[in-house]
Amino acid sequence: MSVIFDKGFGLISCCLVILFFLPQILLKINESGWGFIYSEWFILIYYSAVLILCLCLSILLYFLIQNKVLYKRATSFFAKKKNKISLFLYKIIKGIFSYRKSKKILFINMFIAVFVQILVAFCLLLLGNNILKINIDLIYYLLSSISAQISGIIPISPGGLGVEEGAFANMLYLLNDRRLLQYATIYFVFRIFSLIISIPAIIIFFTRKINQNPSLESLRSRYLSQDSAGSALRFRSGSVWKIHSKCGSRLEPTES
Repeated sequence: MSVIFDKGFGLISCCLVILFFLPQILLKINESGWGFIYSEWFILIYYSAVLILCLCLSILLYFLIQNKVLYKRATSFFAKKKNKISLFLYKIIKGIFSYRKSKKILFINMFIAVFVQILVAFCLLLLGNNILKINIDLIYYLLSSISAQISGIIPISPGGLGVEEGAFANMLYLLNDRRLLQYATIYFVFRIFSLIISIPAIIIFFTRKINQNPSLESLRSRYLSQDSAGSALRFRSGSVWKIHSKCGSRLEPTES
């Protein structure tokens, strides 16, 4: 579920960046037909509308998370359905409403997601300047990387391989005055560097997982040490062990 929320925040941050730079995209795609975008009145109206829209959506999300009646009705409705889609939506709703007591985390995550998009664009800028030997604006790399990420959502190839590079190259071709250069190579090299950097994190993850995996004997000794109050405790590891304290702590295995 954490992966789904991560992808969701990433997609929303991409949409916010596109919404913010939409006038510049329209100018680059069709400069002759969108000349009125240069006017000050249009820029003022457009960005005022974007700001109002973001504020309204934030307020709406705030009140939806606070609404307990909506939460109970939504969860009860999807809990009654016995299919995978309903179960998936049920988990998403529970995950969203779990932020009810920590709403600041949502806005912090959104800020971090937008910052990550800018950081990715800066990495592509460094690679592009060394591969193409020409200077391209950071905004163009930002918009091209976002188009690549959105196109990668479509399950055409494993990990969006080839699809993201094509979308990145086409968008950068349109934004960079339709100059045909090796744009796809930039994103492919960036993907390779991302995989190389991820290898140490994967090794650390599996190492910590193996070290933190408790054995059966350690679980038994832990629960025996906690049985000072004489309560019956249970834990499952192939079979159920009942811990009694009537005549001293002893273990009685029963098949689960």
